[in-house]
Amino acid sequence: MFSYLILFFFPRFSKAKHLYIIVITELQQKMKTKSIIFGLIALFGLFLMASFASALTVETVSVPANVSHNAGTVDVSFNLTNNGASPSTVGFTTSTLTSGTGSIVEPNITLAAGASSILNATITFGSFQTGNLAGTINAVDQSSNSASLAYSIAILSSTTLSLTNAQSMTVVQNGTVNVTNTGNVALTNINLSSTGDFTPSFSANNFALAAGVSRLVNVTKNNTDFEFGDNTITITSKDLTQTTATASLSYTVTDGFCSDGEVGELEINEVEINTDGDDDDIWRPLDEVTVKVKVENTDGSDEIGDVVVELGLFDSDDNNVADDLTFNTGDEEISIGDLNDGDEESVTFVFKVPADFDAGDYKLSVKAYGDDDGEDEICTDESDDLDNDAYEEVEIESEDDEGKFIAFDNILVNPKEVTCGDTVSLSTSVFNIGDEDQDQVKVSLSNTNLKLDQEVEIKQGIEKGEKDFASFSFIVPQGLTDGTYQLALSSEYDYSNGEYREISDDSTKVSLKLIGCVPSNKTKAAAISASLDTDSVRAGKDLEMTITITNTDSLSRTFVIDAKNFESWANLDNISDKLITLKSGESKEVKFKFKVLNSAEGEESFTVETVSGDKVDSRQVAVNIEKSSIFSSLTDNYLLWIIGIVNAVLIITIVVIAIRAARR
Repeated sequence: MFSYLILFFFPRFSKAKHLYIIVITELQQKMKTKSIIFGLIALFGLFLMASFASALTVETVSVPANVSHNAGTVDVSFNLTNNGASPSTVGFTTSTLTSGTGSIVEPNITLAAGASSILNATITFGSFQTGNLAGTINAVDQSSNSASLAYSIAILSSTTLSLTNAQSMTVVQNGTVNVTNTGNVALTNINLSSTGDFTPSFSANNFALAAGVSRLVNVTKNNTDFEFGDNTITITSKDLTQTTATASLSYTVTDGFCSDGEVGELEINEVEINTDGDDDDIWRPLDEVTVKVKVENTDGSDEIGDVVVELGLFDSDDNNVADDLTFNTGDEEISIGDLNDGDEESVTFVFKVPADFDAGDYKLSVKAYGDDDGEDEICTDESDDLDNDAYEEVEIESEDDEGKFIAFDNILVNPKEVTCGDTVSLSTSVFNIGDEDQDQVKVSLSNTNLKLDQEVEIKQGIEKGEKDFASFSFIVPQGLTDGTYQLALSSEYDYSNGEYREISDDSTKVSLKLIGCVPSNKTKAAAISASLDTDSVRAGKDLEMTITITNTDSLSRTFVIDAKNFESWANLDNISDKLITLKSGESKEVKFKFKVLNSAEGEESFTVETVSGDKVDSRQVAVNIEKSSIFSSLTDNYLLWIIGIVNAVLIITIVVIAIRAARR
């Protein structure tokens, strides 16, 4: 009877029901006569026991199967339930791992009766471990009720390397790399290798590293002769046993214009590059380029003696071809003298890209150095204005504009100053700077005022990048006024089926200066022209010139012929005819013979003068003299040398005979 009452009034205590039935059955068999009060007391005790049994439960929500060795932390999640009849504050007693090394950050929480909550525990652990992170979550409330949750998380194996730069490599400094085993597996055979523009050596190789251990390795350049610009290598570290363990890094060594790298206290504050073309970094034949460089002494106290600024242009084969450029004045080196502390000076290079300059990629660089101290003591070659600090990449291209395929360079005019009636010769190099071969080219020289319109055809054609020559000769007409006249050189090309299909967009202007011309009623009596009788003129040699005199008057005239203004470079030996008579329009050749002085060199000139009554006419003639060589002097005077040697031998012989006679 009691059992049925208890089951009716306390149906929720399911765990106590079975226990109660067992107990009551036993009581009924042994104490059938006991009072109802005793049964109620027993029933109340069982009720109290049931109300306190299994008050906490812990169930898994999320436990990772594995974790990386270098993750640092890992979270586990669980569901905590208060099965008791009253609120309970629950704490966690476990703070260490049973497997693995680390600690657990555990929460405390208060739960209402019958309530549940999902909680996270954070496990913090160190890198490079292997095996498992294992432990037990133990929950205990204030009534000493407890529940537990065991877990185990596998630590993943990792075979990894890192390679970092500990000391950069430069032209004058070796490098150092730091090799680290960043995994949790010991590596036993780490190999270092390189690929790229040069081959270094390593201070250690094929070595072992425990997990988490590093090693510094020196990287030596081996006295490499670097190419100008960037020299790059890639260094790779790899364990030959655990082949997945690999890492790499790159070194770029910039070999600048300074032979020993940047040293001293000079700075290049500005580099400005401009061309008369469309792009400052793309040059075409005959483009004019201007490079402005500003240099400062930042020493703080001392003067830097004889500072020199130099321009370099390096081709793809690392050759400095700056001296192949055509500089307007000077060359690729400019001296700015002494530079005091804090002083700043600028220099400007102006040059033309020769028409036959090879197309390709180039590196433009500048450097400033103290010539007194030496480039190894004071030199700078870097500037923020240059794209790559130590150089600017430029490209020299063939002309792609069809109207500019033919260009003229090395234009020579003789004489440079003329008067009416003079004969003028002009020669020029004709370059094909375009990207196509030309089968035939016509070159024209014209000027309306001079009534000049001449043509020369180069029938053999000009291949791209090649050149040929054209020359013209004309007489300056009478009756012109003094001044500068512009001769126009132009071209026609793209020859096919007997006609030229292309003409140059612009003509090349050549200046000719006229002086001493007189009105037509005071015309000159003689026209004078000159030609050189020998292929070359050398100092110390004879020079012969043929001078042609033409009577330009309407009457016969007698002319007195003379030479002037030659004394500084030659002696006049002979004039074949100093007095000639010519009919109107008649010409005659007169030979001039000079003895060139040994000291003469370069371009010289003399004046041919004719006098006929009150008519005085003259013509300046230019000659280019080659310097006399030691070999040519020996050759020219070989007889004198032979005589001298014979005399020396005779003198020595006489002395020897005299000595022998004296001894007797």
